[in-house]
This record gives sequence, structure tokens and C-alpha cells, in this order.
Amino acid sequence: MGQLMSDGDAAVRLESSKRGRFSIYGVMDHQSWLLEQVCTTCQVRRQGKIEFALEATTKATLAVLEEVFSSTLVTGGAEDVPFWGGLIGYLSYEAGLDLAMPRHQHPYSAEQPRTVPNLSLRWVDRSIVHDKESGQVWVQSLRGSDNAWIDEMVARLQAEMCGPGEATVAGSSAASPSVTAVNLPEHGSYISGIRSCQSQLHAGNSYELCLTTEATVKSSTAPDALYSSLQSVNAALYSAYLRLDRTTILSCSPEQFLSWCRSEPQLDMTPMKGTIAKGPGVTRQQAQTLLSTPKEEAENLMIVDLIRHDLHRSLAPHGSVEIKSLFELVETENTYQLISHIRGHIPLARRDEDAESHAEVDPQRQKYRQIMHYGHKTLRTALPPGSMTGAPKIRSCSILSGLEQRHRGVYSGVIGYFDIGGGGCWSVAIRCAFSHASEDQLVNGETLRTWHVGAGGAITVLSDDEQEWEEMRVKMGGVLKGFGAGIASQWSNGGI
Repeated sequence: MGQLMSDGDAAVRLESSKRGRFSIYGVMDHQSWLLEQVCTTCQVRRQGKIEFALEATTKATLAVLEEVFSSTLVTGGAEDVPFWGGLIGYLSYEAGLDLAMPRHQHPYSAEQPRTVPNLSLRWVDRSIVHDKESGQVWVQSLRGSDNAWIDEMVARLQAEMCGPGEATVAGSSAASPSVTAVNLPEHGSYISGIRSCQSQLHAGNSYELCLTTEATVKSSTAPDALYSSLQSVNAALYSAYLRLDRTTILSCSPEQFLSWCRSEPQLDMTPMKGTIAKGPGVTRQQAQTLLSTPKEEAENLMIVDLIRHDLHRSLAPHGSVEIKSLFELVETENTYQLISHIRGHIPLARRDEDAESHAEVDPQRQKYRQIMHYGHKTLRTALPPGSMTGAPKIRSCSILSGLEQRHRGVYSGVIGYFDIGGGGCWSVAIRCAFSHASEDQLVNGETLRTWHVGAGGAITVLSDDEQEWEEMRVKMGGVLKGFGAGIASQWSNGGI
């Protein structure tokens, strides 16, 4: 599917690997606009220019978005299709901090300018959705009188697709990426960070701290070619290629953060904690044994409890929360992971209880609206992702802000969509690389971009320094492979 989309045609792709079902492609043109929040200014941008701006916090911006989506809720689309149109993009880790705590509690974020916007969401009113399970493809438009475009796109699909095969991206046969410079994490600095975390844990200031670091890679290779390279070595359930004006994201995330379906009154969160690298001789049974330790299970369980708390806060007083699965072993391209599944049950109001606020007469629309409300509310309540912070969340975030002394940016935030029909799905922004135009350089007529690649792990009192370093290297290495064999080889031989 992706071979039909050049950079000029589609700036947003949410793609799933073989184990997933749906891939979503936004089709952009001159009418497409972008909602961004930079510091405390909310902007609407079109074709790189600011059309509208006002002062607003992250919380206020997201609350207004919910009101807009509620008032313009759409029904009547194909029920099986998760996305009919809406907003696709990201919310940064720092946006989550702003939602969770006052800025003075994460002083580094407050004092230093942020590299990327807090949030960047692209309006998608023309889209293609590919269901790999059934082989069906939907061509959709929210615009009035858009049959000509739909017919044209259907004709292109019929002409260029040989069958309902797996979606691919443009540039899959491109040459190896060109890298001019790379800055990798230092072993000594990361070990020092681990020990600082453990000092905080022994002092009783936290139970678990999710320490992270980053590499930077300078490359002149086109972003779509880099994304293709990354996909070829690290395909994932929640892959994303986003060109959001000045911010570009290449993601191969294996972790869902939060999802809700417009037709089912439930919220699903599946945190991933506990990691072991795949390698020669490492069988699934061996991985299960190695991850079934008090340390690994405690990492996962503490985040499960944190998420249960987040869901209870959002669904109180009438909703409920259950654990669907605990410590399930899941295989990804490069690792084995422990995943748990927590589900929140949304309390649906009777029609007469909701009538005053919306004068609702359509039961289906009322149901969609209530599910959408709790989905949006829970996203605001549960950020930043607990699997990327530690527990308790607010205190851990404050400690990590002081230890890491950098903005995580897109990394550790969330990537996904708000559907105009009421649904939503967001992944944790891990196993990803992102760049921002403010760091671009023009060299010999080519744009040299600086890509940020984050990785880390949960530190507990049972953590071993070298094992934590190795876990971080495995996670980061899965992304660095996408930038070429040279970097991957340097990193796999021990980093710096």
C-alpha cells in the first residue's frame, strides 16, 4: 500500500506488522492542517505557515479537542474500520509531564527550551485503511462531494496492487542509509545514572525508576528510506511514519499504551516491562525462565498497579477495572517481553441522564460520545506512560528530570489517533527515532537531519548495573540497525 504514497501524498502512516490487523494511511494535500502546541502557545499551521495561535496549556488544548470531537461526532461508517478520519500525531513525554504535575516539579523541562512541540496532530480527512486479516481496503473521505478523488484512488489501488498482500513502504529497495556522525551513550555515564537511581530507591523516594538515555545520528538519507530500512529489521505492531511539518518520526513500537473502540465500552492498556534479547540458543522457554524472576515480575507488576490506579481515577465512581492477563511472554523482532493487559469498563449512562447536556436522541451516537469522553479523559489522566516513568509516577518523574538532564521529546510520549467516530489508539513512543527541522543543516545541497534515538529500562533495588546496560543496548540497537550495519556493529561491540 505504501508504495502508492510519496512524501507529498501522505505525511502520516500507522502501519502494523504481520501480527497486527489494520494499517492507516492519511492522504495529504494543500487543505491539510496541523495542530501544534509549542510551549504554552497552541497553533494551527497549514503548508508551514501559522494561521491561528492562542495561549493555552496542554490540558486545556486537549480538553477543547474533546469538546470539538464530541460536537462533530460522526456515525454511519464501516463499524469494523477503527479510523474514519480525525487527528493523527503524537503527544511528547513533556506534554505528559505538564498534564501530570506542575512545571516546578520537573525543573529541567521548565528551564530549558524544548526541541519538539508538546503535541503535533495532523487533520486527516482523506484516508486509506488496509485490513490485512480480510484483505479489504477502505478509501474514505470526510469532505463533501469528494467522489472524484475516491474513484481516482480506487483506480490507482486496483491498477497498482497485485492483491491484498502485506503493506509496504516506498523506498524499500533504496541503498543503505548514509550516516555522517553518531553520538552513542557512554557506559560510565549510564552506570552512574543507574547507581543514582538505586540511591533514590534505597532512600525510599521511589519503588522503580525508568532511566533512559539517547543516541543522536546525523544522516542525509530521506526519511521515508530510513523508515523503510527500520521496518525491514524491526517490523512492529505499532509502526508509524509521521511527517508533521517540522517534526518527523520513524517508529517501530511494540507497545500499546491505550486504545478504545467506539462500539465497545472499554479501555485497554498493555504495558510492557521485562526484556531479554533474542539470540542464538535463546528459546522461548529459556526466555520465559529468565523473565520469571522476582526482579522482572516486580518491574511489570508495579506498572500494572500504577495503571490500575490511573484507570480507576478516570472511571470513578461507577466504572471498574480488571486484569485480563499478567506477565504474558510476547516475542518481538529482537526481544522477548513480558506484557500485561489491564481493561477498564466504561459506565454507560442511561439516555435520560445524558439528555440535558447533549439533547441526545440517537442511542448509537450517545454511546459513541460517552466512550469517546472516557477515552480522551483517560489519555489525559494516564500520561506520561507509566511504563516509561516508574512508580509512584509523579515523584519518579521529578527524580528522573533531575537525573537525566534532557528532554525526551517524542520518545516516551505516545503516537496515535483520535477518530472522528469516537475511537482512539495510542502506542508508547519507544523503538523510534525523531528529528526536528530546527536542527537540520544544509550540506552540499542536501538536508542533514539529526535523529534522536532513546532507550532505557526500569531500575529497581534488584537491578544489576551491567544487565541494565545490556538491556538498554539491545533496545537501542534494534533502532540503530535501521541506520546501517556500521552503526549497529559499533554498538553491538559494546558501544563507547
